[in-house]
Amino acid sequence: MKLTELEPIRDLLLEFGSCNFGDPALYSVKELNCAYPEFQDVYREVEKEYELSADLEPFPIGGFGEGSIAILDQTSGKVLMLIHDAGERPLREIAVDFNELMTMLAESAIWVQEQMK
Repeated sequence: MKLTELEPIRDLLLEFGSCNFGDPALYSVKELNCAYPEFQDVYREVEKEYELSADLEPFPIGGFGEGSIAILDQTSGKVLMLIHDAGERPLREIAVDFNELMTMLAESAIWVQEQMK
C-alpha cells in the first residue's frame, strides 16, 4: 500500500475527524501533524534496539491508551501495534488491513452501546 492508496483513509478523517471511540484511537489529519514527527523519533529508537524488516514502511494512524502507536504498513497494508516498552517483539499485528480495523472498532462501539441499554 502506497501513500496514494491512503487517500480514502485521509478523506474519512477529513470528513469525520479523529475516531476516538475505540482502541486504538485514530488520529485526525490535524493530530497527525503533531504525531508524525514524534512517531519518527520513537521509530528511530526502536530501529536501534530491534532488527526490523527492511520491507516495513510504517505510517502512524493512531494511538493506544497505554502509549503504543497504531501504524499502517504501507507495504503489506497490515495494521500493527508499535508496542510501548516492548519486550522481545516491538510489533504486533492488529488487523490484516485498515478495513478490518474499522470493522473491529465499529463492532466494539456497537457492543458498548448495547451494554449501555
